[in-house]
Amino acid sequence: MSAEDLYDLFSERKSEIDAYLDLLRSIDTESKSGVPRLGASRACKQEDDGTPITTVQVNILQSCLFLLLYNLVEAIVTRFLEEISNAIDEADISASELNFPLREEWIRSFAKTEERDLNPKSRLDIAIALCEHILEQRRIDNFKITRSGGGNWDDQAIEKYLVRIGGIGLLPEEPKAKAKHNVRDNDGALVLVRKYRNALAHGRLSFADCSEDVYYNWLENLSCTVVDYVEGLVKCCGEFIEEKYFTLHSQ
Repeated sequence: MSAEDLYDLFSERKSEIDAYLDLLRSIDTESKSGVPRLGASRACKQEDDGTPITTVQVNILQSCLFLLLYNLVEAIVTRFLEEISNAIDEADISASELNFPLREEWIRSFAKTEERDLNPKSRLDIAIALCEHILEQRRIDNFKITRSGGGNWDDQAIEKYLVRIGGIGLLPEEPKAKAKHNVRDNDGALVLVRKYRNALAHGRLSFADCSEDVYYNWLENLSCTVVDYVEGLVKCCGEFIEEKYFTLHSQ
């Protein structure tokens, strides 16, 4: 997958969010003139025309938006890191040519520093292999950037990774700053989406309760903030790869 494919993935997931917002907008518009109903005739709307959509059903539908938004975030972050790894492999460079943050990441990956179950002999073998790789100026192959488990991506976690690869300066400032504005309970948009998604996924919060006292305009603004941030991340990835910011000479 190329940087263009990453943008196509972003556009695909964004279109799903847009389509879902259209549904929620329609329900919100209907609710302003009475109880929203499925199958109601617009030409001659009667009180008993169509099936009524209850408040609980509306809340459940609204809560599903948090899952769609988080799906966009994690999909792009996962592919973003994969694309950087692929670009480094295709560049046919040695570890000494990586920028300093990524060189540290490569050593962490090669030396398996986060694996606690390795015995002393295994650690020695890996250390010897690492030294040989560096001394012989071998090309980097199959480099995978280590990352935490899924379910925990928000702007704070994303930016920590951008620091780790030397790309934080490429993230557009406006969506980056907007993502940190207090949306609810002193949390920014991506942090809130991550918390609600996890609470729903692990059963700590019901779909009906998650969107209680939540209104369409608030959800639309939240969605715009998340989508704009992720679009900035996509642009960041494209520039990082095209300009080869993963190499030392580009810094």
